[in-house]
Amino acid sequence: MDKLNCSQGFAFSIDALLAVFVLLFAVSAIYFFSSDTRTDVYSHTVMKKQADDLLLVLDKDGELATLNSTLLNNSINSTILSSLDWNLNIDYYNYSGGFIPAGNLSTGSNYSSVPNVVIGTRTFLVFQNNRVKHYGVARLRLWPK
Repeated sequence: MDKLNCSQGFAFSIDALLAVFVLLFAVSAIYFFSSDTRTDVYSHTVMKKQADDLLLVLDKDGELATLNSTLLNNSINSTILSSLDWNLNIDYYNYSGGFIPAGNLSTGSNYSSVPNVVIGTRTFLVFQNNRVKHYGVARLRLWPK
């Protein structure tokens, strides 16, 4: 009878140990697969900083003021990471007793169906003959491809 109790206890211990291994495997699998779906909380912050920095450079180089879509396309495409897609929208205004819309420039990819778009914004002035010709607002949208 003592051998019977010993073998039942051994079987119970093996069963419990097997259950612990199955549980550890299940928890590990859940953690592994859920880690793939987690988004990096800093990626949006990094993309926002990249958009703001790129608009700053385009403004300081005078490229925003040209309102030349080909020049802006080339500059942006040569600067941003290949893993990102972008859209640039520039609204510009004249001042005549108030700001009056003078035009719009939009270039880059369509972002209407993209769920996570980061927007960088920059205001700038366009000078002509040492006078302000336009006041502009540039919005650069970035998102992962």
